[in-house]
Amino acid sequence: MPDGSPVILVVGGNDPVGGAGLCADIQTLSALGCHTAPVLTAVTMQTTCGVTGFSPVDADTVKEQIACVLEDMPVAAIKTGMLATGSIASAVGEIAGQLADIPLVVDPVLASNTGNSLSERSLIDGIIEYLLPTAMIITPNLPELKALSAAIGCADDGLLAMVGSLKVDCLVTGTHDASTEKVINRLIRHSGETSEWAWDRLPGEFHGSGCTLAASLAAGLAQGAGLETSAEQAQAFTWQALNNGLELGECQLLPNRISSRADRR
Repeated sequence: MPDGSPVILVVGGNDPVGGAGLCADIQTLSALGCHTAPVLTAVTMQTTCGVTGFSPVDADTVKEQIACVLEDMPVAAIKTGMLATGSIASAVGEIAGQLADIPLVVDPVLASNTGNSLSERSLIDGIIEYLLPTAMIITPNLPELKALSAAIGCADDGLLAMVGSLKVDCLVTGTHDASTEKVINRLIRHSGETSEWAWDRLPGEFHGSGCTLAASLAAGLAQGAGLETSAEQAQAFTWQALNNGLELGECQLLPNRISSRADRR
């Protein structure tokens, strides 16, 4: 049996400017001592200013990529990001459902940080039907949580009601709630138990923060930490990466995940 870093299977899209998607996963997991096995779901055309288009990979090709990883490596956790289509969500969910002992972290990517769509209409239904039943935890921001719960038919916009309708534990990020001085993130169990963290709200906008959070959460779970500990460590790593953000493009800052690795030492 191979030894060394825990292997994280990450399923997501490619971002050509390297702020989000598979590049974000690889940088984050490397910084946290894990090996990334990246499976491509879509090629995107985007910059730090926005998305102009994307081309999904065929769902069967996604399944074949995943099969290659599972045949060759002992996967300790699975993290999904941009899935783009309902058929890809179905394919990933089918495989994840056969791997119940491996924690699945779902980042329900529906749009970019600038609001541009990164999914077909079928994706929300695919996430609800195929991924939520097998996920250990999902990491929605407020717009994503509202979109998923509304699709299920939840008319209540309270956090507990929305998470309860999804029937899965959620780490809900509060960046989009401008009414709070600090960013309030909440780990909400579908049973109603809640843990809460407050983080200083940083100036500027960031490209790839959600990917960083979900990947670092998967790292903690792969290394044997509990869900709440993993959630807290993931937030700390992500906040530090944003606080040291890189101004490499014309618009949004990129999380400095390499700097965050150094700050952990």
